[in-house]
Amino acid sequence: MVKAQATSSKLSKQKRELLLKTGIHFGHKKSRRHPSMIPYLYGQYNHIYIIDVEKTEQKLKEALDFIRSIVQQEGKIVFVASKPNICNFFERVAQENKLFYLSERWVGGTLTNFKTIQKRLKYFKELEERRKSDEFKHLSKKEQKDILEELERLQKTWGGIRDLTEMPKALFLLDVPNNYLAIKEAKKTGVKVIAICDSDADITNVDYPIPANDDSLPAVKYILEQVLKSIKKASSYQPSKK
Repeated sequence: MVKAQATSSKLSKQKRELLLKTGIHFGHKKSRRHPSMIPYLYGQYNHIYIIDVEKTEQKLKEALDFIRSIVQQEGKIVFVASKPNICNFFERVAQENKLFYLSERWVGGTLTNFKTIQKRLKYFKELEERRKSDEFKHLSKKEQKDILEELERLQKTWGGIRDLTEMPKALFLLDVPNNYLAIKEAKKTGVKVIAICDSDADITNVDYPIPANDDSLPAVKYILEQVLKSIKKASSYQPSKK
């Protein structure tokens, strides 16, 4: 049994029931538990670790405060998702809310070789313009096919950050174990990491961990809803004039 840290309950009964209903508290089996997550675990039930929802709400609020500060300063956040059961939903949310996102595997050098990535994004835009031009109509069928296939590949890999023109201030990872390379690059480049962290996550280099079940779509939806509310509120923020 994991020893839960002594903490007075600050969650209302209604909020606690809401969180538990999403399955946000279910972690993984004991064999998959990472030591860095111990402070955020409440205990075990049927050999499954239970995440402390008090800590979830506390760390989520800290992450939201940080996100608001970035948005108010017009900094950029790139959201990263890689789990198949989350990606389709996440892509739709990201597109509807004009978030910068990556939903395929993390491409090495996205942060550490950002200038080269910018060149790829420029090429992507140029190819899109070529596709829309009159020139395209006069190309051979093979040339048209090659361009369309290249655009499809570029869209799949880079479509979510197509308009990113500067280094992001933070990454928001929807799961950690599939994105350790992204975390490593963020640390090297000074980009902060916000992440949903299940009981198997190594959060040593995560700046703003949000302990939660990253396999539960309702749990991820809940967290993203709070993030989007914070972004919208911060986007409308007007600093007081001195």
